[in-house]
Amino acid sequence: MRQVEGPWQWVSLGVAVVLLVALLLGRYFSLDPQSRFFSSARFASNLVVYILALGYFAGVYGTRTRSLQSATAIIIVAFLLALYGLGPNLTRRSWLAAAVSGLMLGEVTWGLNYWPMGGLVGGIFLLLAFYGLTGTLHNYLLGQLTRSVLVEFIGVLGAGVVLVAVTSIWIG
Repeated sequence: MRQVEGPWQWVSLGVAVVLLVALLLGRYFSLDPQSRFFSSARFASNLVVYILALGYFAGVYGTRTRSLQSATAIIIVAFLLALYGLGPNLTRRSWLAAAVSGLMLGEVTWGLNYWPMGGLVGGIFLLLAFYGLTGTLHNYLLGQLTRSVLVEFIGVLGAGVVLVAVTSIWIG
């Protein structure tokens, strides 16, 4: 495997530091729902989680390894990312929701492994599934899962799948 050298090494290190700082600050400011930074912190934390998820899902899917290996890797990381996204006040139901998200994403990975598509397209499909699963379960746990919220998730997921299907010709 080639090692990244030169300016890209510093750029990638800088991006990693920015993502880590965003996660830490996002978690810190999202501990108090009364804080004036709460919604911004939640947004930043969720954005970083989705960026990390996309990178990991695309990387694992792009290896095209056996489903037993790739789905297991996706299950573990999806569980951990879902657990982070469902926090900071974790309950038994939060742990169960994160486990369900991880297992369902593993099943999606297993099915996608039979489709001939590139790593980025597979990663985007997995990200869309992760977004739909964790978002729906998070709203359910908060008691905020209404018909309009569900329609919103279905609309975003449908538009995302259509967009990826149409543009997959170019991003392979």
